[in-house]
Amino acid sequence: MSEKQNDKWAEELKELPIFNMSLSSKELFHSNFIGWILETYPVEMGKKFSEVLGLEKNEKIENVQREKNNIDLSFELGDTLVLIENKVKSIAYKEQLDKYSKYKIPKDKDKEAKYILLSLKRPTFFDNNKDKTPNYKEWIYVSYEEFIGEYLELLLHSKIDEYHELLIRDYIKFIDILDKKIMQEIDNTSIVNFYKKDTDENKLFSTLKEIRMHDFFQKGLFENLAQSICSRLGNDSVEVHLGKREKGKNYNKTVTISHGMTRAVGLLDANSTHKCNG
Repeated sequence: MSEKQNDKWAEELKELPIFNMSLSSKELFHSNFIGWILETYPVEMGKKFSEVLGLEKNEKIENVQREKNNIDLSFELGDTLVLIENKVKSIAYKEQLDKYSKYKIPKDKDKEAKYILLSLKRPTFFDNNKDKTPNYKEWIYVSYEEFIGEYLELLLHSKIDEYHELLIRDYIKFIDILDKKIMQEIDNTSIVNFYKKDTDENKLFSTLKEIRMHDFFQKGLFENLAQSICSRLGNDSVEVHLGKREKGKNYNKTVTISHGMTRAVGLLDANSTHKCNG
C-alpha cells in the first residue's frame, strides 16, 4: 500500500461524522450504536439474529441491555438470552470468553443463553472450518464485515426512517473502510518493516496513529505471529499453549506463547518449562 493510498482512505475516514463521534470511546460507541439499532428495529433485527442462532421461529428483540455485568450487549429473543461481546480496538482471548460464558442467568428468567463474539478480527483460536460458522465452544463469531453486509443491509431493505437510513449508511461506510483498509493489511504486513523507518509498512503505522487504530493493528499482528509460532513449535514431545497460564495447571514440558501490548507497542512473550537432555 503506497503512502498516497494511505492518505486517501484515511482522509475519507476522517471526513465521516460518525467516525469522529466514535473517537472518544470506540468500543462503547459501537455497542451504543448497535444497541440503538436493536431497540429501534426489534422485529427486523430479531429476524436476522433468530436465523443466525438457529431458532425455530423469528422472535422480536426485547429488553436490550448495555454494559451490564461486564457484558457489552444483551437482549432477549423469545426463550433465548443473547449475550454479545463486542471487540473493535482489542482482540478476544480464551480466558475472557470462558469467564463470560459462566454468566448466570437471573432466576426469574427461564432462558437459554447464546453467546456471540462481534469483532473486527476473528481470533486465531476460533474454528477455521469454512463450511460452518467459525466458533469457539459455545461462542459464535460474527465479523463486522458480516454485520454490515448482511444484518444492516437487510435493515436497509426494510421501510425505515429516512434519517436513520443516512446514519446507518454512514456507519456501513465507516466499518467498510476499517475492514478493507485495516483488517486486510494485518495479514499482509511484516512486523519487522512495520517499525523500520522509510518503509511502506511504517508509513501505514503513522497513518494508523492519526486515526487511533495503531494499537488494534499491532494486537492483530502479534496475535497472528503468536499463532504462527505455535503452529511451527507443536510436536509430540512439547505441548504449545497459546494464551495466559492458568493457575493450578501443570505446564511441565510446555511452551507458552502469549501476546499483548506494553507502552503502546505490540508484545510477544515465550515461556518454556521444557528441559532439554544433555
